[in-house]
Amino acid sequence: PGKEDEVVLDYYFPGNVVDMFAIAAKSLKEELPKHEMTMLIEAIKFSPDVAVEWNFTPANLLLLIENNLTIALELLIAFDKHPKKSEYYSQMFHMQLSTNLVNLLANLIERVKLPQEELFVYIRECIDSIVQSGDKAEEPKKRQKIGHISGLIKKIVECDHTSYENAPPDILQKIQSFTIDYSHEKGVGMLNNTLHLKGLAMKKQEFYSTDTY
Repeated sequence: PGKEDEVVLDYYFPGNVVDMFAIAAKSLKEELPKHEMTMLIEAIKFSPDVAVEWNFTPANLLLLIENNLTIALELLIAFDKHPKKSEYYSQMFHMQLSTNLVNLLANLIERVKLPQEELFVYIRECIDSIVQSGDKAEEPKKRQKIGHISGLIKKIVECDHTSYENAPPDILQKIQSFTIDYSHEKGVGMLNNTLHLKGLAMKKQEFYSTDTY
């Protein structure tokens, strides 16, 4: 940031700007105490460009998600109208599915309009990785992924910022297949209930009678 930004940041947050850089660097390595996390978030809200100065780049987004999920969330929200937004989203949609990433996406879906095409392609790729995972030793991780992706799809169906029914037909087919094949899983059962309530579920016999599968 420029000198005026530095003066303002120094005014709002005790210490000095050098301390803020140190706290930002620490946030990429470990979970911050609440007061330090709040300082960074308020600074990002005030001046989103400060995130780049602190090395909160797209390449470091995963480290931030892993160590300080709330800061990563507020960073992406602050960047919603920023020219570099697409770089952060591109990095995010190439990450391995994890609990923190699912929580991040679920919160973002409620607060900003994510790029629909990239979001649905990511879901398709996650489902493909689940289907292709045949190693019994990986079964616990597979079941965790099933819970993650079903919860994420459920959030998309429920949210006004997304248009589940307008997703590409091949991806809708992929999701329908997923909800049928893994209906015995608790998370998928909850997703199926939501789809039924919204009138978006396809019965098993209807699904397998389509020509597009």
